[in-house]
Amino acid sequence: MRLLPQKIAGADGLVGPPLDFISRRIYLAGVLCNTPQNMMAWLQDPQKFVPGNAMPNMNLSEEQSRNITAYLCTLKIMRFGRHGCR
Repeated sequence: MRLLPQKIAGADGLVGPPLDFISRRIYLAGVLCNTPQNMMAWLQDPQKFVPGNAMPNMNLSEEQSRNITAYLCTLKIMRFGRHGCR
C-alpha cells in the first residue's frame, strides 16, 4: 500500500486525483471543508464521510494522519510560497 500522492517523485498510484494541489482545494472528497483537522479525519476514516469511495481505511493512527497532513500542507508552501493549509 502506497501513502505517497500521485505526481510526486516515486508515486505511481492510479486511483484518485493528483494530490500535489490538495492544500489549495476548498473541499476534501467533495464534502469536507479543507482544514488540517478535516484532512486528518478523512485520512483516518475515509469511508465515514463518503461510504463506498475508492480510498481504503488504512488504519492510520492520529500521529500518522497528522504527519501526512503536515506533508500535504508543505506542497502548497513549496510550490506557491504560502504558509499552511486553509
